[in-house]
Amino acid sequence: MPTDRSISRAGLWACLTLTLGLSGLASLASAQQSQITPAQYSEHIRETVLGLQQRYIDGDRREAIAALRAFDAEVDQYEDFMDGHRAFHWPDLVLARLLYHNRSDDHEVVRITAPIVQRLDREGDRAGSTRLEAQYLQARALYRLKNYADAEAVLRHWHSVAAGAEGLDETWWTQMDFMLSRVATLREAPDAARIRARVLPGFIEREGATPGMFRLLQDDDLETRRQNPDRDRRMMILRAREFEAWLNTQNPTFGVSSSLNLVARIYSEGGEHDRAHDLLEGHRDTMFALRGYTAPYFWAIQNILENQRLRGETEAAIDGVRAFFDVEAPDRVPDRATADALSEMRWVEFRALQAEGRFYEAQSALLQAYELARRYRSANDTEVNRLRRSILPQLIPASYPFQDEIITWDKAQVPFELTVDGASVLGGILAGDYTLVSDQLRTLSDAEGQSDILLVLNLAYFHGMLGNLDVLDEAVATGRVLLRRTQQTDLPANTHLFDMAEAMGKIFSRQAQNRAGRDALVRLENRRDLSPQQRAIVHALRVLYESRESNPARARRHWETHEDAILASVDMTIPGVLLGLLAIDQGLIYGDIDKVMAFQRQFRADVRAHGGYALADVVIDLFTINSTAGAADIEENFQTLGAHIGTLSRMLPDDHQWNVVARVNYAFALQARAQYGESAALFEKTIQSYRQSRSHRTDVVGFLEVNRAWSMWFGGQADLAQSIIDQVHTSVDPLSWDPDYVYDVVHKQAISLDAQGRQARALDVLDQLLYRNAAAVRRLEAQSLSSLWIQRGIMAERLDRISEAREAYENAIAALPSDDFLNGWPMAQALYNRSQWFGNRSDHLNAYRDMAKSNDLWFGFYEQSRADKTVRNTATDKSRVIEQAIMGWRLAGQLDPQAVAE
Repeated sequence: MPTDRSISRAGLWACLTLTLGLSGLASLASAQQSQITPAQYSEHIRETVLGLQQRYIDGDRREAIAALRAFDAEVDQYEDFMDGHRAFHWPDLVLARLLYHNRSDDHEVVRITAPIVQRLDREGDRAGSTRLEAQYLQARALYRLKNYADAEAVLRHWHSVAAGAEGLDETWWTQMDFMLSRVATLREAPDAARIRARVLPGFIEREGATPGMFRLLQDDDLETRRQNPDRDRRMMILRAREFEAWLNTQNPTFGVSSSLNLVARIYSEGGEHDRAHDLLEGHRDTMFALRGYTAPYFWAIQNILENQRLRGETEAAIDGVRAFFDVEAPDRVPDRATADALSEMRWVEFRALQAEGRFYEAQSALLQAYELARRYRSANDTEVNRLRRSILPQLIPASYPFQDEIITWDKAQVPFELTVDGASVLGGILAGDYTLVSDQLRTLSDAEGQSDILLVLNLAYFHGMLGNLDVLDEAVATGRVLLRRTQQTDLPANTHLFDMAEAMGKIFSRQAQNRAGRDALVRLENRRDLSPQQRAIVHALRVLYESRESNPARARRHWETHEDAILASVDMTIPGVLLGLLAIDQGLIYGDIDKVMAFQRQFRADVRAHGGYALADVVIDLFTINSTAGAADIEENFQTLGAHIGTLSRMLPDDHQWNVVARVNYAFALQARAQYGESAALFEKTIQSYRQSRSHRTDVVGFLEVNRAWSMWFGGQADLAQSIIDQVHTSVDPLSWDPDYVYDVVHKQAISLDAQGRQARALDVLDQLLYRNAAAVRRLEAQSLSSLWIQRGIMAERLDRISEAREAYENAIAALPSDDFLNGWPMAQALYNRSQWFGNRSDHLNAYRDMAKSNDLWFGFYEQSRADKTVRNTATDKSRVIEQAIMGWRLAGQLDPQAVAE
């Protein structure tokens, strides 16, 4: 019988020279007459695919691939006979291997390998070389397609599984380490630096490593270090010299020239201008020879001019920029890369002119740089803001196309003064002027004589609203130290302001650090010196806290007790507007729907009439939609979600929590409308943005990745989606991840496996959590635990493990604290599934009882919740009524009239 390694050994192109082709056992059907065994047919498969591979190696490529496709089609007919033997996948594997080598169709390589990975995801085969090579080819094809998001998922899963495998080809490890390091860097993964530190040392000596691979890894490492504001310049130059010495041993190519250009920029920024000059000029000549008048050539010239400016040759830099635009600059700017290069040249001119004291000319250069940057970038883009901060509005000509944009921005900068209530900081954020506030705080942090206590208090407000909770903690800790030194502040030592900033940041920030804000919230509740409005904010935070802790009954009681005080305290002051946002966020869930909607309409009208809270105006609609069950199904709300994503991106950084939440909700809405491609793309963009957040978390990324995969699944990419879900599931830490995200990943993993007919594997996934991790189970919310037990019951039934299914449904019911928990819908679902179990066993009495009670809770849920105000799934409603009627009819036929009456 063939071994796993016999089909995929180290010497890919030095394997056995076989010429069997399709001879031998022509088909299994005829061979079965002599009672061939799966082991014998596996040997036939091995000999045939290796023979066809040899034909390919010998140069008969097209015919070999065609014959291999035909043989693969033959083998596919006998899947049941092969009974899961890994040899069944060998024709597909070798076909993918040859297609990848032939560069025929990388998309087909992905399509062919994904099912192999899925079906061999079982004990004994998970770390086998058949499955590992399938993932190896899949990752390489995705990388070559520049589909880095999916490649990263496959690569991480391969590394997690291959770590326990023995005898793997070293070239596989080299390739997979290289690709993982690259995609982690390109996608700004949190562990990218750690991966590079592991992979780079000695990489060039590894089997299968190429100079090109090593060069790219060095580029990634040097560029990332160069962008780090805390970089060690001396160490950077030492690394650059080592890299330059190695590059000079390589044949001159586009890539080598680009790497030398990176080295030259490091020299230039480190003060070694002469050393940089020759390298920069050489790169310019190479780019012109290879690319002509395109962005790489323009960037090469910009680097030379910047090096001249840094060397102090300001006149030469100015003349060089102007000569370029007079002679070489294109009349049109065809793409963003070109616009960026030309804008950066004007920036060089601006700084050189400033150094010469020619300020009026400098402003003219800066305006030209700004106009070029705005061709492909938004007004709130980081690079655009860098340029705008240096523009003097009084020097803007009346005909300048962006005059109003810059002047409006400048006017907003004047009245910025730190106050104890954070009016400038919070007001600026609510107005959508995040970048302005950020710049002003940075300026004030560098200023002499600024009160430390006011600055750290406002930094706490700022980062709390952004959800940068690590910085919030630092500011609050610093502020409390300063409070104890009363001679440095006019604030009382027991001021409530830092507690308010901490509670708002950790509870209202929409980050999952709800419990971290509990102590601050309790301290605020115990105070007796708060104003009525401050007290109302604390009450609203308590409602939100209980809601986040899945205590809806407590949240509702607290809201009903303090609703009038909360709504009455909302006004157009900064604290009043924040309170209004809190009131909408929770009032729509726990309040009287008509009363809260009337308040929402008036509050939005007041905010718009005020004119200074543009961001608040946007998030009012977002909170309204996000807080109401099924609201995104309404066309008007769906369109609002889409429109507000663009608005938020102009007001806030991409990684801001409200941006992330808005995109996630819109992605879910797209998913619900079967717009799966758009949904998956938006999830991917959100993941990339969220990863750049200072407070990003692995569990949130995992949750987003799984839901991206969910959209891909329903969009027709089931195999690739399963690879992503597998990778996330492998990385789950049930004791540190947010329990909601643990549930979501495990639940979707089980459902996706079930959809592929892999119920045994799905059952094992559920059992790993439900039976083998009691500590993790205790962390789950009641409704999540109940849902997992229901899923386990479904899997057990499909595997004919009847008693286990009944036990699972009983556990699902027992997991819920009461029938009316969360308005009754979790219990309605648990009872529904148990009723099906009874019905399948012909126990019509218990089936009817469970179904009747389930329907009472189900329709009661719509009466108590907001769902009746938005959308109903009428097909589900009708199905439930019909099922109950059928069960009643069966029961009536089973029981005598007296039993029915009872």
